[in-house]
This record gives sequence, structure tokens and C-alpha cells, in this order.
Amino acid sequence: MSSEAQTEAVDVQSMIPSLENAPYPASTKQAAGVVGGQPTDVMVVSFQDRILVTITQNGRLAQWVRNTLMNDKAIFLLVLTVVAQLHVPMESPDPAADFQTLTSNQEDALLPRPEFNATPLLGGRSGDWEVVGQLYACQIATAIAAKSPEEKRLLVVGLGLETPDIDRDIYLGIVDLVLQCL
Repeated sequence: MSSEAQTEAVDVQSMIPSLENAPYPASTKQAAGVVGGQPTDVMVVSFQDRILVTITQNGRLAQWVRNTLMNDKAIFLLVLTVVAQLHVPMESPDPAADFQTLTSNQEDALLPRPEFNATPLLGGRSGDWEVVGQLYACQIATAIAAKSPEEKRLLVVGLGLETPDIDRDIYLGIVDLVLQCL
């Protein structure tokens, strides 16, 4: 009698589930454009407990701000006033703003709501930078609440803008890139 073990070829790859079509645990959306002459990248990552938004110009990221989306009264008011006004073709004489999808007659419709309170986490402690960070965080919270009234996750916004200037076309251009990712 022979005590030889019989071996059989096993295809190990067929035993591992395919990861090609598996959903990634955190959905990620990106948009890029030139805003105010600066290459600008926006990324939105939706984690189970947080929404992370990064807005960078020339690869910099220097300021972090958080905002809660848990104010039910504010969400109700936002849905009534903003929900249908997120993507409308824009007429703009400014060639730097050709990509914007907000109409100029609706510029007040997406103003940040006072119900949202942004808190600086890192960087941006000087006056202008802190105001800009809070403005963008509240604006993004307003847009998220308008699109998804049931949203309760914490919003974290990372900013890396070239300057803290609040120019209308730059502001609308950055907000538009964020809206493309929501």
C-alpha cells in the first residue's frame, strides 16, 4: 500500500469574491475646474458617520471646519426654499464663470442659512480665513440639507483656497463644483 497523498489543483482565485463590482464603503465624488484663474479640485466623501468635503486650489489644504446637519427646523425651511434650484444654466458675461450652473437671479436662494453653525477645527484662525471657512461650511450644509432633508451626519470641510477673498464669481464657482459632487 502506498501512503501517497493525492493532490488536486484548486483555483484559489475562484474562491475569492470579485472586488471589481463591490461597492466601496465610502462613496466618493470629484469635480475640478478653474475658478478665479486657480485650478480648483473638490472631493466629497460620504462616510457612514460623516460627510467630508475638500476644496483645494493648487494642491493646498490648510483649514478644517465642521458643521452639524441636525437642525430639523432648518432642514424643513431649506427644503421649501431651495430644493428645486440646485442646477440651472447660468448666463454670465465673465469667461471665468462659464462653467457655473447657478443663475444670477437665484443668487440669494442658496445663501447659507443662519441656522447652521460652523466651527473651525484646524487652521484658518485669522479673521478673513475663519469667516471664509465658516461661510463655505454653512453654504455646503445648506445645499446638503436641501438635497437630503433627512441627513444627520456631521459635515467636515477642508479648505485650501489661494486667498480668503469673497468674490462673487469665485464663490459661485466653488459652490457649483461642490454641488456637482453632492
